[in-house]
Amino acid sequence: MLSRPEFELDVSAVFDRYIDSQQKQWAHDRSQSVGASEIFSCMRKNWFSKIGSKKGYEKDPEHNERWGAMQRGNLIEDYHVAPAFANCLPEPLEALYIGQENQTTLVDGRSSATPDGLITGIPPGKVRIKARGREDIIIKVGAEGCIGLEIKSIDPRANLHEARTKHHGQSQVGMGLIRQQTEYKPNYWMIMYVDASFLDDMKIFMVEYDDDIFRSAQRRAKLIFDAKNPTDLPAEGKYTHDCDHCPFTEACREAVFSKYKQMEIDGDDEVDDAAALAMAPLVEEFLHAREELDEADFKVRELKERLKSQLEQLNKRKVVGENWKATWSTRKGAKRIDKKLMREDGIDLDKYEVEGKPFDTLLVTIQD
Repeated sequence: MLSRPEFELDVSAVFDRYIDSQQKQWAHDRSQSVGASEIFSCMRKNWFSKIGSKKGYEKDPEHNERWGAMQRGNLIEDYHVAPAFANCLPEPLEALYIGQENQTTLVDGRSSATPDGLITGIPPGKVRIKARGREDIIIKVGAEGCIGLEIKSIDPRANLHEARTKHHGQSQVGMGLIRQQTEYKPNYWMIMYVDASFLDDMKIFMVEYDDDIFRSAQRRAKLIFDAKNPTDLPAEGKYTHDCDHCPFTEACREAVFSKYKQMEIDGDDEVDDAAALAMAPLVEEFLHAREELDEADFKVRELKERLKSQLEQLNKRKVVGENWKATWSTRKGAKRIDKKLMREDGIDLDKYEVEGKPFDTLLVTIQD
């Protein structure tokens, strides 16, 4: 039997302290604006992040802040991509705002962006963007003679056919603020995804400027800071999956239940003409969407069985097409605790049962 250790070395804690010591120092107070990389994530999450602590809300005590992907991205940007663009672009091109020492935060009201770079000196006309192993991209550059740059690292297992929505939005904010506050007027933004395993494998997407998206981002930022309470903002994380990694899930739940307690108590099932008139369009849209979802779910399950039958007829477990792959496999069932067996062994489970965390739910039914 091993004796009790006298000293403990927590390797993870060592790296946690290192990452804390390496955090970038920004001239701009990032708590006073919503950054381009944040603005199209959950509005309520942004409210908690920027304002919540001043209102007495804290991060979830059990939330584990993972920094691995962030550090991976920093290393690839700072020591691989930024130096390449800064030092090896062909003449007459030049990279501005690139690398930690040269990055500039642009701020307008409650909106901000820190572009990863701006490539200038591009001759007007058709420009071919090439990357090894990828289809060429043709864009038309005018007198602006520049394109923006967004650098992202990506897991090699990711199946990426287009730029991710949040990165598309981030690019729009970057373009908008550069156009608004500098002499440069980029119409295109290059989003570069660098494979985290093979650094020479790059997926490039070009985003064209859309002023409506930029203005939408500015409105969202203002709404976040104008909100007095988190429940004044939509819980977008419920359908964007931001809740899966949000450090404010407990604070959000607390705010929702606090608001719920203040609301009018249910009365008799009498028709409320004014309230019904206000809600009717959204209820009808919801019921229609739910019906379409049920039909789509049925169709997906039906097609799955038909695909399995076809694989059976072909006597194959996997068929690979030009841009798809169909694989039929079996998996072991997940391990679980068999409560029936435990009770049969005389184990009292009642003392181990705890009440789950409360949650809110919405039920919409069709009345006869």
